[in-house]
Amino acid sequence: LLEAHLGEARRYLRAAGLKVRATSLDGRASETLLAHAEESQPWLLAVGRFGIDALESKPALGNVTERLVRTAGVNLLVAGSSMRPDALRTAVTAAA
Repeated sequence: LLEAHLGEARRYLRAAGLKVRATSLDGRASETLLAHAEESQPWLLAVGRFGIDALESKPALGNVTERLVRTAGVNLLVAGSSMRPDALRTAVTAAA
């Protein structure tokens, strides 16, 4: 399921002419993401507001996202919980 989401996001971004690299990681989320960001120094790290298992009505950031916001040393994009292809196309068009 997660690989399918990554693949879909990758296709939309590349179709808009953007260079993108999506990576799947194993391990404890915040530590693994922070180590990966430090090692790879991406221009932008995109994460969800909270994890896939959180309730949709949860108003705040999830624990992992909050830790990334506070400590990641790279540009961080925090997105809503659901990916809607039309909204993604609009955002990519506005950014291009």
